[in-house]
Parts: sequence; C-alpha cells; structure tokens
Amino acid sequence: MRATLKPDAGADMQASKPRQAGATRRERIAAAKLSELAAEVREGWDATTLERLIVKGLTRYYHGIDDEARRALAEAEPTLTGTVWDAVIAATVEHACTTHDAEVPAWTQAPERFLKRPWVYRRGPIERGTALANAPAAFIRHNTFIEPRNLDERGGERHVWADHESAAPRVVRPAEREAEAG
Repeated sequence: MRATLKPDAGADMQASKPRQAGATRRERIAAAKLSELAAEVREGWDATTLERLIVKGLTRYYHGIDDEARRALAEAEPTLTGTVWDAVIAATVEHACTTHDAEVPAWTQAPERFLKRPWVYRRGPIERGTALANAPAAFIRHNTFIEPRNLDERGGERHVWADHESAAPRVVRPAEREAEAG
C-alpha cells in the first residue's frame, strides 16, 4: 500500500494501543495503516481510490507482514468516519484475520461498524452481481458487498489454489497432439 501518512492522521496514531512503549517499529507502522485509511476517508478521497487502498491494499499488506505486525494492525482501532467505509474497513480486517486464523478484534463488532442497508461497491452490473452472490462472509455480516476478486489476486486467500503455470491455458499444436495420443 503506497498511501502516505497524512499530517492529521498523527493524532489517531497516538491513541492506538500498539504505540505503547515496547511496540516494535514494524508493529507501529502496521498500526498506523488503519489510522491512515480513516484519515483518507475523512479527507474525502474518491471511492475508487478508497476501495483500492482499503479492500485491495489492506489485504495485500496484511498478507505480507509477520504475525506480530498483523496483531498490531488488527488491534489498532481506527476512528469512525461516519461513512460506509467504517463498515468496509471492519469487514476487511475481520476477513483478513479470519483468513489467517487470527483473533478478530472486538472493535470490528461495534454496532457503528455495520450498515443498516446493504451497500455494494460497483463498477458495473456484472461486478455488482458477482459481489452480491460471492461476497466473503465478513463483508456480508457488515452488509457491505465487495466483489471477492478485489481483495487481492488470491481472492483474499493466503494460499494460491493452483500453480500459475499449470492454471495457464496451453496451446496444443497438431504435432504435439499426435505425440500425446500415440
């Protein structure tokens, strides 16, 4: 995730638990990520950028850090923004924690982190339909519907299901077909 720390995000970071004495630099950086995202929502960044940073970037970042940094990131409750993105951030963190068999932080279960009416991040009718049909459980619980492929290139899973080479289509030329048959 390439988001830069905004000046007003510093106040949010100071209140987060991992900023306590004894937290490693990596844990403090991980904890700052959620505060950065909340600050960007409050600053009015556009929906496409927020979706990219929160849904795609946060899950990719979470997959790439160690267990201690993951714990610090999950425990760092971001301030509420009063937008749908509060539910999306909570659902994304809940999904990432569940995917990695980590404890889901209590702040993701706060009533303010759930939407009363369904919200679908949509780019087009096909993606909207896919989001409604296939959204991960955490997103459904928070009443936010995200097309699961948007989570990251593995659909939010920590393991690749098929080797990229074996999953790629292979062109079989007539000579090869005869050799395979014979």
